[in-house]
Order: sequence, then C-alpha cells, then structure tokens
Amino acid sequence: MRHPRTAALLTGGALLLTVSACADEAVFSSSVSEETDAAAAGISVPADASIFRSSATGPEHLNYMAEDDDPMAFVDPDLLDDDGKLPEGMTVTEAQSLQVLSQLQDLLTDRKLKLYEVGTVRVYLAADGRDGADFDGWERAYRRYFANIDRDTGRSLLEEPVETTSASAGSSASESASESASQEPTESSTETTTPEESPISELYPGTDNRTRPTIVTVGVAQQPVEGWLVQVEIEAVHGES
Repeated sequence: MRHPRTAALLTGGALLLTVSACADEAVFSSSVSEETDAAAAGISVPADASIFRSSATGPEHLNYMAEDDDPMAFVDPDLLDDDGKLPEGMTVTEAQSLQVLSQLQDLLTDRKLKLYEVGTVRVYLAADGRDGADFDGWERAYRRYFANIDRDTGRSLLEEPVETTSASAGSSASESASESASQEPTESSTETTTPEESPISELYPGTDNRTRPTIVTVGVAQQPVEGWLVQVEIEAVHGES
C-alpha cells in the first residue's frame, strides 16, 4: 500500500482520475492515481463552499490502570484483554488514532457534517518506542474511517480482524473392540476456530467512505501532552447547512 505522504509526489508521472462530487456525495472533487489510494493527490473546492476546520485533537485519558504519562493511559480500556493487552496485531498508536478519529466523527456529527465531507486530514505522530513513529498503525486506523471503498468496484478495502481460535473439550469413547466395555469415556480437547466479534469492530465500527482527502503526515519529536502519540486535525468542505 502506498504511503499517504507519497501520494502527492505522483501527480507528475501518473494519470490522475478526477471523481466528481456526485460520486463522493461531497461538494469537492478529488484527483487520485488509483481508486484504491489512501489519499488524494489534490482536491478542487467550489468557490461557494464552506469550510469547517477542527483544532488538533488528541486522545482522551481513559485507562486509569496505566501511569498518567504512559501512552497506554490514552487507550480505551474496553479494547484490552484480562491481562491489559491490546488485541493481537494492534499497536498503541493505532488504538489512540481510532479514539481520536471517533472523537472527530462525533464533532462533525454535532455540526451536521459527515466524514465524506472531510477534504484534508493532518496528523502529527510521535515516536512509539525505539522504532519511531508508527505510520502503519495510523493508516490502519485511518482506513476504518476514510478511503476504504474501491471507487471502481465498490469493494471494501477495510481489513477486519481475523477469526479467533479457542479450545473446547468433548467426551469420546474408545472405538477399539479390544478395550473393555466398562471403560470410562475420556475427555479430549479439540481446538476449533470460531469467529468472534472483535472489540475493535464493536468500539470503532468506522464507516464506509469513498472520499479521498488530502493527507499531511508529520512526525514530531514531542506532543503537548505526555503520553500522546497522535494528534489529528481535519477540514470539512460543505455546502449550505
């Protein structure tokens, strides 16, 4: 998957596809090189459009089992298992980003705006450990809310959590004719793969969204709140309310 930061660099060498506002249900049009891209190379905004800009928004302090300045303090505790761990494959940056994007969706809803009307997303990521900023974790969270429909085919690009495997016990009697008929049945454990709804889907269902906003992704050395790994701000382009 192409990184959002590189999308704007392709405008000179790739054929851009401009999608009209009616396809996106937005008042602006966006130019992309491929309909599966995570970001637009650029957007065209009508002169009579209105713009709503949010402040940079960070995650709320929800997990009081963690130290105040620990990034885990800004993760929804409902995501955690009994050992206080995130779902397999989920990073702290991703968990914080999901919370922030959910907040911004609520902010838009309060103003009778929709996510498909967001034309620009700016994200500021701090290092998550020694490996630096977690751009992949951010993008997984972003895709739950933006750019998750292939605009050519209508196919969902959202990767849902995989099925979980759990062990179940059952009774089985010996099938050997040489064994005594009075032998007690033995308990055997069989491992089966059963689909279970992930806490990610329950807490952050996201939304189907064909819109490709422009994205500015910036790695920062420090956030205004100790423990924050992400801040996001948005610009929504809309017509008359």
